[in-house]
Amino acid sequence: MHLRNCLPLLAALLLAACDNPRTEAIARLRKANIPALRTDAARLHTQFLQTPDVDYMPLKSNLWPDNLRKLKPIRIGLYRDGLAVALREEPGFEFGLHFIPMGVARPPNPSKYVRYERLEDGVYWYTLER
Repeated sequence: MHLRNCLPLLAALLLAACDNPRTEAIARLRKANIPALRTDAARLHTQFLQTPDVDYMPLKSNLWPDNLRKLKPIRIGLYRDGLAVALREEPGFEFGLHFIPMGVARPPNPSKYVRYERLEDGVYWYTLER
């Protein structure tokens, strides 16, 4: 097969990889300071989830630390098991990164609607089905 014949296929594969939300999230994560993000998650937990009856809190954008802003999130939610940073929405789905607070070792809890994939210590890729 000639290289000229492979070019359209290679271009299509490259375009598909660019449109993959997981690949896009990993590219953003590579530019981030992960220990600082996990420290931010721990600080936000301490600051906003003091009472045991609060399991979730959406964070308004004026509360987002600079480290999180650099990820260009759609929204950020604080959960008992970590900080969810939504990076992309599609009909019926939300995709993003879940940061476990520094000092916490247990992984996030999957459910019927959300799946997690470990990317590295304290950082998970999540897919939420709506």
